[in-house]
Amino acid sequence: MSKPLSYIDNLIFGNKTSSHNLQIDSLDGLRGVAVLFVLLSHTSNAGIRLPFLNFSGSGKYGVYLFFVLSSFLLTLPFLNKKEDELGSAGLWRSYAVKRFLRIYPLYATVLLFHYLFTAAAGTTEIAFPFAPADLIKHLTLLEGKDLFWTIPVEFKYYFILPFVVLFMVRALGGRVWLAAASVIAATAAIRLIVPRLPEGAVDYLQFIPYMPIFLFGSFAAVAHSRLSGMRLPAGVKTVLELIAIGLMLGVWVVMPLGRSVLTADQVTQTHGFSKSFLIFGGLWMVFVIAYLHGAGYVKRFLSWKPMRLIGMISFSVYLWHLPVVKAVDTYVNAGSAIKMLVILTVTFAVSFSSYLIIERPMSRAGLRKKQPRASVAAS
Repeated sequence: MSKPLSYIDNLIFGNKTSSHNLQIDSLDGLRGVAVLFVLLSHTSNAGIRLPFLNFSGSGKYGVYLFFVLSSFLLTLPFLNKKEDELGSAGLWRSYAVKRFLRIYPLYATVLLFHYLFTAAAGTTEIAFPFAPADLIKHLTLLEGKDLFWTIPVEFKYYFILPFVVLFMVRALGGRVWLAAASVIAATAAIRLIVPRLPEGAVDYLQFIPYMPIFLFGSFAAVAHSRLSGMRLPAGVKTVLELIAIGLMLGVWVVMPLGRSVLTADQVTQTHGFSKSFLIFGGLWMVFVIAYLHGAGYVKRFLSWKPMRLIGMISFSVYLWHLPVVKAVDTYVNAGSAIKMLVILTVTFAVSFSSYLIIERPMSRAGLRKKQPRASVAAS
């Protein structure tokens, strides 16, 4: 590899390789898939789409996948800890600091951008119209407008995760079948006890209904940890690979994109099935377990460096892409293909800069010097 390419490779990935048991390259790529669902959904909603490439409504699939991946990546490293380590206040204090530094600085920066831009430009065509009271509510995680609703929801699970880990490790001894039974019981209880929202109601900050999705991710970590110590027969790996491919194709089929291709008609509306977040959370959980222990084809694609790069900057892409989509849709007078190219170019450029300037320094600030850099710490 030439020196310039080697420098760029090291700048982007550093020593993040799957040689460390907590670093799984393909999960970087899977985060890339998740954020592409969200980005392409918003371009499609704005009418910026190529023929038979309608991703309207697919943003929900990406968000559910983000929730599963987040809890998976946060749970996994604690499963390797001894019981006495899990009782250490320092361990959880370090966890809290890393979580805060990983998410909040960039989140606050983007909120301030929206507030200052609308105040200075006097227009809401690009940024969200945040009044001072809105800004304070968002900064204190009491409110979440539009795509910001996911941040308060995730933060709530950060508080619950230590109890989930302690329960799965100490009470259940890491037994997969007991973990599965517990997640099923918790999901059933939540569905029975928590009142369902009226049709059309919006209450994005109600965390409890979404909690099972995070539990699915934590269970996937337990299952992955146990399967990693087993030598699976080639036939089992093939079956798991086919399951993973089948699930991804299934997601494609329920999108307007897939249904348009299959029916040869231009389907514009997302299927109501996309609102079934528990079903999608469960399917993404199965997908993660299946592809990680399958024959390796999906894993190799997700480990492809361009996909990993998108995944590494996915949080920045998630937070920055919508102003770019709005600006291009409003001010660029061109066809959908040109608009899409501009959106992708600007979004990735801004997001990569944001990653280098804010995300990576903050993530490293929360790591102890002796800890290896791993994507688990940057879920």
